Amino acid sequence: TLTPDFSVPASQVGSPLINYGSSQSTNYGETITRFKPYVDPAAYEDPNQALLEFTNDVDPALIRITEIIGSGEFGEVCKGILQPSYRMISSDICQVQTVAIKTLKPGSSDKAKGDFLMEASIMGQFTHENVIRLIGVVTKNEPIMIVIEYMENGSLDQFLRKNDNGILKLMQIIDMLRGIAAGMKYLTEKGFVHRDLAARNVLVDSNLLCKIADFGLSRGVEGSVEQEYTTNGGKIPVRWTAPEAITHRKFTAASDVWSFGVVIWEVCSFGERPYWDWTNQKVISEITLGYRLPSPMDTPISLHNLMLQCWHIDRHKRPTFAQILKILEEYVRQPALIYSDGICLDNTTLSNVGFSTFGTLPRTLDTGISEAAAAASLSLSSQISLDEFLKRIGLGHCALKLNMAGVSRVSDLIRLGHIDLLSYGLIAEEVQMIRNALKRPCPTTTLQHMRNRPEHQRVPPPLHHFSSQSHSAAVRTSSRLATMPRVLSSISTSNKDIDR
Repeated sequence: TLTPDFSVPASQVGSPLINYGSSQSTNYGETITRFKPYVDPAAYEDPNQALLEFTNDVDPALIRITEIIGSGEFGEVCKGILQPSYRMISSDICQVQTVAIKTLKPGSSDKAKGDFLMEASIMGQFTHENVIRLIGVVTKNEPIMIVIEYMENGSLDQFLRKNDNGILKLMQIIDMLRGIAAGMKYLTEKGFVHRDLAARNVLVDSNLLCKIADFGLSRGVEGSVEQEYTTNGGKIPVRWTAPEAITHRKFTAASDVWSFGVVIWEVCSFGERPYWDWTNQKVISEITLGYRLPSPMDTPISLHNLMLQCWHIDRHKRPTFAQILKILEEYVRQPALIYSDGICLDNTTLSNVGFSTFGTLPRTLDTGISEAAAAASLSLSSQISLDEFLKRIGLGHCALKLNMAGVSRVSDLIRLGHIDLLSYGLIAEEVQMIRNALKRPCPTTTLQHMRNRPEHQRVPPPLHHFSSQSHSAAVRTSSRLATMPRVLSSISTSNKDIDR
C-alpha cells in the first residue's frame, strides 16, 4: 500500500523524519514523533485522491489577486491577499497573508490540469524551512490556483543579478548556499529527486532565506538500492544536469548534487548563465571531454573546489548533501575556514570524505606525479617563474588562464589535479604536457647556470627536458579546440531539452 508502516523505525525505512504534529514524551525526556515518507502522486490510480490527501482546499472568496508578477508554464503567477478563515484561525493563522498564486489558464486540458495540480500534491508533503510551503489549492472554480507563501525577493537568479554591486557579503552568500543544501538534504532523505535544481527555482524571502521551489520536473525515486528515477522523455535542463542523467535519463540524489554545484557557480557569479552562450550540444560535448566551469571572480578556492567535487564524472564519488551541508555549516560558524587549505569535520579532512585540498599534496589527489618528482618540482618552483616554465614547454598561451584562476607559481600546479586544470580552461593535451614537465623537471644546475648569464645570452633548454610533445603540437591542439566542431554520436540533444 501507499501508507507507510509506522511500526518500522524511520531509520530502517530510509526516510527522513517529517513532523506531522503528533508526538509523545518518553520517560527519558526524549520526544518520539510519527513521520511520513514522501509518496509520488503519480503512483495514485486517482490523482484526485493524492490531492485530497496532501493539500487543503481554499475558498476562492478569500483570495484577492493584487498584481501579476510573472508567468509560468501553465499560466500567470500573481501576488495576492488571503483572508483568514475559521479553519485558519483555529490553526493559529488569524492574520491576512500575502501569498503567491499560480494560476492555470482557463480552458486547459484535463492533462494540463492534472500536471498543474501534481506539483501541489508534491509540495503538500514537505515541511522544512528551506522548502517552499504550500498553503492550499482552488479546484472547484476557474481559474484553478495553487497558493503558496510569498517570497519578497523573488527567484534567486534575478535577486543575484539585481545585487551584483558589492552589497551582498561573502558570509551572506555562504549562508544562502547552506540553506539550499539543507533543503536538498531534507528532500533527498525523503527519497525525492528534484531534477531541476537551479537558481531560478530557488526563492528568496526578505531575510535572505532561500527556499527550494518549482517541483514541475520533480519525482520520487524507485525503492531500489540505487534510488534512481528513470524517464523516457520530457524536458531536461542541460546546463544544470549531470552527464549520466542526460545520456541515460537516470536521475538520482547524485545528479541533484551535480546541479547544486552549478547553483554554487550561479551564486558566486551573481546570476551569470552557466556555459554562457554555448549550445546545449557544445555543453554536453565539453563536459564529456572533461571541461568544468572556471571559478567566478573573487570566489574562494574552497568553494570552487566544492563545485568541482559536485561535478565528478563518477556519481558515486560526488559528496552527499549531508556532507555538503556539514561543510557549509562549518564555514558559517568559522568563516576563516573558507580561506584555509582544508576543513576538519569529526577529525576527518576534506580529502578523506571525497574532497581534494590545495594547501598540501594529498596522497589521494589525482596529480599523476610521484612524491619524488613533486619534491624535485617544488625545488624547481623556487628558481623559475610560472610564466617562464610554461613558455619553455610551449604553453605560454596558458599563463593568462592560470593566472586568472589564481595559479601564480609552479608549486601551485603540483598541488592541482587533472580536473582542476581542465576546469581552468586548459585542454587535456595541455594538462598532460604540464604533467610530463613536472615529472621530469629541468636539472637545477642548468637553470642556475642560465640565471647567472646576462639576459641576452639566456637560451631555454631543449624542450625534451620537459615534454616529448612539441610546441607546434600544443598550438594544433589549442586551435583544434577553437575551430573543430565536436559531435558525439552516442549523445543527441532533442528539441525537448531545455536551453535556459
